[in-house]
Amino acid sequence: MCSCFWQKIFSWDVFQMFSPEEQTELAALVPKVDLSDDSSNALHERVFNYNHHLRESIDIFQENLHGGYYDPIEQEIMVEGLVDTQKSYDVWKEEHYEEVWGDQLDQEINDDILSLAKTLSLADLGKEDHLKPDDELHYTRRFGKKGVTVDRVVKVLNTGALLHVKVGKTEWTDIDSPTRLETLILDLDRRVPRKDRPNGNAWKSIRLKRNGKELGKLWNVRNELASMKYNKRN
Repeated sequence: MCSCFWQKIFSWDVFQMFSPEEQTELAALVPKVDLSDDSSNALHERVFNYNHHLRESIDIFQENLHGGYYDPIEQEIMVEGLVDTQKSYDVWKEEHYEEVWGDQLDQEINDDILSLAKTLSLADLGKEDHLKPDDELHYTRRFGKKGVTVDRVVKVLNTGALLHVKVGKTEWTDIDSPTRLETLILDLDRRVPRKDRPNGNAWKSIRLKRNGKELGKLWNVRNELASMKYNKRN
């Protein structure tokens, strides 16, 4: 089966050996463009003589058969490989969600508002009471390759040019951005070395809570402030 010349087997003469029912069943497997124009939906003889796609497919099928591609063990290995690939992709997607899919979400917001939002800092949020003392900043991020999820609650002690915050018994007074806060949290956690930290948007990894009420990610809070400022100007 593997060594014979299959293109001689897939011929018009051999096709005529099948019963009409079998020919109809086989004809249903090919594109309509290769069928007769009448209502019979029969195969054209030219399909066997001039269809290069059919000839190439026959050669590929024969090569795969000869190489053991269709053996049950090979099929099992292939499925396992696909599963591993999907798992790797899921890990990548989770780690890079904010970079890739988050950018697509950004497009749903007015470009002018997004541009204005990018100029706002944590200090600006504090000035406009979008960030207040006693607020809680909840940082959550999963690092798939390390099998680690970092989840920390940061309490805001004071706002100003720099945030004064507390995590457990540790206090920091030099927080000028979410990225700075994320770096300090991960350094404190110590499970994800700096060299193993993929790029991300810390504005989207930190959620704001006030008096137990969820106010959204800092990214959303910043966009809300930008929207208010934009509407006042226009």
